[in-house]
Order: sequence, then C-alpha cells, then structure tokens
Amino acid sequence: MIAQGSTGRVAARLLLPFVTAADELSLRVDAGLASVGLTRADLENPELRVSHFAADRLMRNSVRAYPDFGLIAAEHLQPVHLDIVEYAARAQPTLRGALEHANRYYALLHD
Repeated sequence: MIAQGSTGRVAARLLLPFVTAADELSLRVDAGLASVGLTRADLENPELRVSHFAADRLMRNSVRAYPDFGLIAAEHLQPVHLDIVEYAARAQPTLRGALEHANRYYALLHD
C-alpha cells in the first residue's frame, strides 16, 4: 500500500482504462473518483497528475469489488492513454529500441 504522504504522481489519463473497466462492471465510478477529489472530466486533462495515494486507493477499492479488475482494465488500454511514450516506442525498428525509448520517456507519465 502506498502511504498517504507519498509525493509521487501519475498522469490522470492512465486511469482511463480503469474507469472504462469499472463502468463495464457496473462499479460506482463517479463515487470512487469523487472520494479522491476527481471527476471523469479531470481524467481527460493531459496535464493533470494524480497522487500515487489517490490512484492506489481507486485501484484497491476496485479490486476488492472485483478481483480480476486489472485484467479487465488492461483490455481497455489504448495507445492514446500512453501518449508520447507509446509513440516513441512504436517508432522504433526493434523491440529493444521500443523498450529503451518507453523507459526513457515513461517519467512523462509516472514519477
């Protein structure tokens, strides 16, 4: 579990696949987001970063409700959620190059 005082942050857009999965499972998405001070509209803001604590709280609550939640969310991951990191990786001619570039630019999405 991530401590509430954690200073790390993650791009809000990375939560979009989880929101889609929660909708699919009829979980109380808006209430969950509100519990950490977010709205659906906030997740569309490419500049917004969310604390690790908030993201962790959302994930843990969802997994408690549905243990396979992460697998379902992974099915909803789209290239747009990873923004420039996905583009930089996809533009590489080899898997090694793709992983190196993804690793290099990942800090743009996640501390």
